[in-house]
Amino acid sequence: MAEFRHTPEAVGDGGPIPYPDDYLRGCLHDTFKVAVIGFKVGEASERAALDLRHEGFRVIPVNPDLAGELHLGEVVPGRVADIPTTIDMILVYGTAKDAEMAAEGARHAKGPFDLKVLWFAPGARNDDAARAAEAAGLRVVQEREPADEARRLHVSH
Repeated sequence: MAEFRHTPEAVGDGGPIPYPDDYLRGCLHDTFKVAVIGFKVGEASERAALDLRHEGFRVIPVNPDLAGELHLGEVVPGRVADIPTTIDMILVYGTAKDAEMAAEGARHAKGPFDLKVLWFAPGARNDDAARAAEAAGLRVVQEREPADEARRLHVSH
């Protein structure tokens, strides 16, 4: 699998990040269970979660306001630490600040949850958080929808 690091040279001035297809393919191929942080009914996060399910991924919506409710066939945990299974990817919806908090939590979740990938949805880009997560051994993708990339790269489960 190709490697990628969010160095200032690689990410440039805030424009689109030129991820190698092999890197994206590897991130998606190694992912079966996805926790969607910031899941909200009727918003982009729900559409993305449904798209990921359509591509064969197991999706666990995460939102403290919906904790205990049933969405997408899963009981919604209020936080990642409440997920009763391992997860391969955390997909973050929200702001750059949300991405920063998720990166901090993901560094702690890497071991207990077998976490491999931290993915920031469009609007949650945070290059510093990406570098911190990479330093903890996670692969990071930003500003792309994982289901779109899975379809484009022909990765499904």
